[in-house]
Amino acid sequence: MTIQGATTSACYAHPVSPAVGDCGRCGRPICTTCAFELAVPGSGTLLPTIPGFFCADCMLAGPAPEQRRGALLFGLLSVTCFVIAFVAMGFMMFAAPAGLIERSSSEFLLGAIAIATFGLTLTGVTTGLIGRERGKHSGGTLALIGLIANGLFLALLIVFAVIGSRGKG
Repeated sequence: MTIQGATTSACYAHPVSPAVGDCGRCGRPICTTCAFELAVPGSGTLLPTIPGFFCADCMLAGPAPEQRRGALLFGLLSVTCFVIAFVAMGFMMFAAPAGLIERSSSEFLLGAIAIATFGLTLTGVTTGLIGRERGKHSGGTLALIGLIANGLFLALLIVFAVIGSRGKG
């Protein structure tokens, strides 16, 4: 096994063993005994992963701050999509009966809000899934909350759409 970026020095933990590469996090030389392989997110992309080799100390230290921030960002985005879609759906349900919009323009406006709500919910599910993937080793709890909330809301929208289409036919 040869790790990319291999050095000719000895392992930091086993001075008698030759190093086969450097730790992907701290850069110390590591031997085959100390090289732990872990899939880490690729740089500049959302989903692909590249293998990374780490020393025992870095494996025990947990995920890097960049990994935790990525999971948190996607989790926040997922929850934000849910909140906006929920508010839009609430407006859609109560705007026409409350007289906030004219009845003549309500059908087009409410249809546009319904489509936007559906799109936001799909975006929330997608960002929740990405956040969960990014947070595998750092805990993507917020992304999981967003994923579940958006998934349930999406199922509710589909049920409303099916009931609405049967009522018109």
